[in-house]
Amino acid sequence: MSAQRSWNLAAVAELLGEQLGWEVEKTSALIDGVTRAIGKALSEQREVLIEDFAKIRLAGPAGQSPKGEPLTVPSAEMVKPLMQQFGMSEEQIDAGVHAYFKILKERLCANDKLKIDRFLALKVTEEKARIVDDPISGQRLIAPSRKVISFMAHPKFKQLLGGQDISFVPSLSLKEGVEAIKSSNVLLAIPQKDFFTDTIEFHFNRAGWNVVVATSYEDAMEKIESGQTFLAILDASLPSFTRLCEEIKAQRHTSLIPIIVMLPQGEEEKRAKEFRILGNEEIAQPFEIKQLLSIAEAELQRASEEQIIFQQEVHFQFPTTDENIDRANELAARLFSGSGLDEEGHVALCAAFREGVGNAAQHGNRHRRDKNIDVMYLLDHEKITVVISDEGKGFDWRLYVDDTHGKNAVEKARKRHLEGKLGGLGIMLILKCTDWLEYNEKGNVLTEYKYLPGKGEQ
Repeated sequence: MSAQRSWNLAAVAELLGEQLGWEVEKTSALIDGVTRAIGKALSEQREVLIEDFAKIRLAGPAGQSPKGEPLTVPSAEMVKPLMQQFGMSEEQIDAGVHAYFKILKERLCANDKLKIDRFLALKVTEEKARIVDDPISGQRLIAPSRKVISFMAHPKFKQLLGGQDISFVPSLSLKEGVEAIKSSNVLLAIPQKDFFTDTIEFHFNRAGWNVVVATSYEDAMEKIESGQTFLAILDASLPSFTRLCEEIKAQRHTSLIPIIVMLPQGEEEKRAKEFRILGNEEIAQPFEIKQLLSIAEAELQRASEEQIIFQQEVHFQFPTTDENIDRANELAARLFSGSGLDEEGHVALCAAFREGVGNAAQHGNRHRRDKNIDVMYLLDHEKITVVISDEGKGFDWRLYVDDTHGKNAVEKARKRHLEGKLGGLGIMLILKCTDWLEYNEKGNVLTEYKYLPGKGEQ
């Protein structure tokens, strides 16, 4: 979806003039007159009803009713002064007011922003998808994200109201128009459409999701790049499936989209037979749609929580081969490059990663092709975390790294080297290139930490 275009008072007045055949001076005065009339009515604690656009009232205490007769726009009381100023008929000014709010409505429904000086700033925002309880059945359901109108009164408009806030309730047609901009999408990437995919579409539509189907890598990426995909269900038999997973997860702006992978029957084991980017969840066929919906609900909740903390999350796994190790280093370099590290930090973390994966391959898995290396990359607002796991027996890392960490570990490695003992130099390199490292108790899981520039202690 294209970026939102911003419309100020001058741009709206010009467009209004083009539609009505009026001079901009006249349309600007019309807009100003309408704004003043609405402000006057609100200051008198009257409700303002703008035909086919919105209801505006003072945001008083709950339950407090407006006073006096509502102002229905357009209205004779706002037309009269304009007639005196420009000598136009009531019908002409009515048409101008109708056209003005029609433009505002059309711009909002086109996902544009409006900043009308001395009145309101209006734009379409998105409420994120969430888990809700159905008030009737009590069941937990996926409430998809939706488009809503956010508004803010201009400071000068609030002055007319004595500093009071207002409430803005869009008309039904405006609300429906905004909601129709684009609903939350589930991307279903499959080799071809069939009865089974139609069934998935039907059940997700009932849950309030709009399912978009892609049957190729190019089609899937086009839909992902639209910015409207909130969940991806990918068939592992889709050509270029691995490439698709990698592109979704390796790009920072799409990385947190939850991916559910549909595996062929009998392939339930979460173990890589080749280099692959892992989805967030896997489900082996055949399965019940209810099970898929439950997984989607859980993934949605997990993602909504993790998005508060993480900016990117990539999980990949590969058999221990030189070719796969090279590919892992290339992918890691790509991820570090887009993380916000400066050049020095990027080079250092690449070196630490190469050493960590190299140790996992040589000392952990003994270069056995039937053993995997597992990597988790996490980017938050302060640092990069890289977790490298192997399937080896582990080692006594305490010989090389003190619990106190830091300088003592480097000194230990140097001492062992001077004594002619092997080991520890790789760990010393990682320590030099990262801000912190940790091993699990067994010693077959290494976690490297690197702070972003200006964050934490360097």
